[in-house]
Amino acid sequence: MLSFVIQDDLNSAVAGGIAGLAMVVEDRTRRQLYCLFAIARAFGAILSTLVKRGLLPSVPYSETALFSALTGFLVYCTSINPQYLFTGYYRSILKWSRDYTDSKLTTLFRDPGSRFLTCAEVGLHQDACTYHALQDLVLSIPSFAKLYLPIHMAPTIFFNYKLIYRR
Repeated sequence: MLSFVIQDDLNSAVAGGIAGLAMVVEDRTRRQLYCLFAIARAFGAILSTLVKRGLLPSVPYSETALFSALTGFLVYCTSINPQYLFTGYYRSILKWSRDYTDSKLTTLFRDPGSRFLTCAEVGLHQDACTYHALQDLVLSIPSFAKLYLPIHMAPTIFFNYKLIYRR
């Protein structure tokens, strides 16, 4: 049995890669979406390993900047060019956003217009934009918690279960 002495993200990347081979038996329509998320996680693990080993300099807030840039690209694709996204992923974004439909996004962002359209004019809501944004934030918490809590809690549960058990 192999035993790794160095405890860093390389071990996690190797374990994730081996576990990722299970996608071979996964439904073909979902594989691309899983690969998108797995590649992002693997890229993060590779970068943090290179920083820990001193092969790359540590740049403060680089993870936040990279996440913001990639999220900005997803927002751009969703609002302006949805053909760059997987169809299922685009539909999921529309489902998660509740108020937006493809036709409303087309009216707001894709069709040329002579003036700025408010979200109320497009039919997204009737109340003030600030009230709607706050209401949307509160209503989004349960659905996003179902999605993101398992993603972010799974490593803690799997790798630090002894610490959780002690507490």
